[in-house]
Amino acid sequence: MQPLRRARLERTVFLQLLLITATPLPAHYAWTAEAGHIRAIAAHDEHGIIMCDTKGLHIPSVHDHHTLPFGANDGAQFVGIDITPDGAIVLLDAAHHRVSVLGDDATLSHAFGSKGDRLTQFNHPVDIASNGDRIAVADTGNRRVLLFDQSGANMGLYSDVNGVPLGLPTSVAMSDDGTLFIGDEATHKVHAINADGAHRWTIGGWGKAPGRFAEPAGLDERDGILLVADRLNHRIQAIDAFTGKPIDWWGMHALKPREGEGRIHYPEDVAFTTQGCVVAEPFEQRIQGFTMGEPDRALAPTQPTGSQSHFGPRLGLYGRTLVVFEPEIRLFHVFDIDRGTPVHVSSFGEPGDGPGCVQHPTDFVFEDTDAGLLLSISDAADGDTHTWRLDLLPPDRPRFDPDMAKLLRTTPATTATADFHSFNRTSQLPDSRPVALNEHDQLIIGEGAQAVQLGDKGTNHRELWNPTEVAVDHNGRILVLDHGNHRMQFFDNTGAWLMTFGTGRAYTPQNTPSMRENTK
Repeated sequence: MQPLRRARLERTVFLQLLLITATPLPAHYAWTAEAGHIRAIAAHDEHGIIMCDTKGLHIPSVHDHHTLPFGANDGAQFVGIDITPDGAIVLLDAAHHRVSVLGDDATLSHAFGSKGDRLTQFNHPVDIASNGDRIAVADTGNRRVLLFDQSGANMGLYSDVNGVPLGLPTSVAMSDDGTLFIGDEATHKVHAINADGAHRWTIGGWGKAPGRFAEPAGLDERDGILLVADRLNHRIQAIDAFTGKPIDWWGMHALKPREGEGRIHYPEDVAFTTQGCVVAEPFEQRIQGFTMGEPDRALAPTQPTGSQSHFGPRLGLYGRTLVVFEPEIRLFHVFDIDRGTPVHVSSFGEPGDGPGCVQHPTDFVFEDTDAGLLLSISDAADGDTHTWRLDLLPPDRPRFDPDMAKLLRTTPATTATADFHSFNRTSQLPDSRPVALNEHDQLIIGEGAQAVQLGDKGTNHRELWNPTEVAVDHNGRILVLDHGNHRMQFFDNTGAWLMTFGTGRAYTPQNTPSMRENTK
């Protein structure tokens, strides 16, 4: 049997892993499969691989080698999934703040949960895990992890570990003996808690060395090994589940989007299989399989330096000022967009948790005052709001100024909950026509029979890959944050492509002759 390579998934597919002679870790690349917006993934010896498509209306689920979609026509958004040893399936619906428990025949047994902060309620839940006796939910918006029995009765909660409050618990796993593992994206740490509630170990902190993390995003445990999807380090780490000591890591950072089978780019989840493991990469819209064997990896990763173009999923826009977040080095890039091509005029911010340090920006608020242009950015990691004054240079003399942004104040959080703002996927042109990003990653201009649809999936100019936000500037141009391609694109009000740019270069129809045919 040959490895699967670029096998297309139509939302619901059963994948049979390869059987390869076992070595200590599942780290040898086996196959890649296209997989839409799969953020959460689980596996079972009999059921195979089950995935949650966060932009679809169904859960691709598998039983006895046959696909059995679980209906969700009420706008459900499934962000977490796990399979118990006896084959029951637990699902986390973020849209309705609800847990659904399915029997081993993939039919709904019961559901529980609603929005709130009580012991059976959730606020922005992100992940779920179960060992058949207990269910753990990462209740991220309430900064806690809740425990339930299989019927939905609350068994307790963790809002701190060993006396230290949780910041953004976004991933959970549970071993057969009830040990709970928690990944905290705000502190970049992973915790282990015994079934009796005793703290076992904590490892991590921001960094690139083994045992350090940059946003631990997904966890799974089997036979004493904990796998961690280390998102911004573009790798999977293997940790000793009993001691917390790093065992090994693998993953070759895909330096360019869509680059390389076996390379890893923003992994969101990982799950053991009988022959190895699978990794979900929604940024690349794929899953990858690894089997037992020698790790496929490059040299140890290094900290990015200088200005990157790894634009995060959010932007701020006011007049001629565009601000985009760079998550891998925790910087905000400032552009003056009123020139022929945007000018990168400043960068500010740094990793950490002090004044001016932002982990997860969720809102950009501009205020034009007599003292200058103020920018306030909210941080979901700790709830603080940071305010800078941007001392913009005259529009006729743009240049890079590293001291343009002056931190004025950091306002502490007023509530204990984490505030998550929805992405700005709609805007409006000066003539009142709407512009929007749809669930198929396309840009729609206007509505009804006159609507213009553009943005075929791809990496070329005018094509989009996982766009996250759209805005209209004061000149009536449409800006799309083409997150999956690490760039911004500009279009006019008819949908004609005007420009693609990052922190280094800008491309237009005039300076990109080979692309002119594709931008008519």
